Amino acid sequence: MELERVAIALRPRSGWESVDLGFGMARSWWKLCFGAFWITYLPIAAALLAGFHEQPWIALLILWWLKPAFDRFVLFALGRRCFGEQLRLSDLLGQWRQILSPSLLWSLTLGRLSPARSFLLAVTVLERQTGRAAGQRRSLLARRFYGNASGLTLVCVNLELVVQMGLSILFV
Repeated sequence: MELERVAIALRPRSGWESVDLGFGMARSWWKLCFGAFWITYLPIAAALLAGFHEQPWIALLILWWLKPAFDRFVLFALGRRCFGEQLRLSDLLGQWRQILSPSLLWSLTLGRLSPARSFLLAVTVLERQTGRAAGQRRSLLARRFYGNASGLTLVCVNLELVVQMGLSILFV
């Protein structure tokens, strides 16, 4: 890690300041965010919808279940950008094993139960911790920021539902 290339101001932040920083990063690097998501999501969505064309609800359920896997690509790309690395989307796909390998099964099963899962995902994806060390790190982070992370998840889930309902009304 080269600290002179860091793209954000490193300093202690409150939970809501961190949320604000995340939204600022998403605004500034929106192409990277959407690109990292869509380059992984679209091929899998197309394959699933083609495979389950008679029962598209199964494909949609699988896509929902895989959402933490897609989130890993966005988090990985943003983490690299924070430290000054100009990551191309093709580079991102080339590192899929590194992105998915730590604790993917946990993310898709027990990790889905936590409303702070998107916040705690950084422990495995960016810090590359597993096992007991990852559990201790998650506990430490959750002690201070669980409420902020859960609140953000609640707001974003509701926003996502509103968008989904609007799109379903538009296309039905």
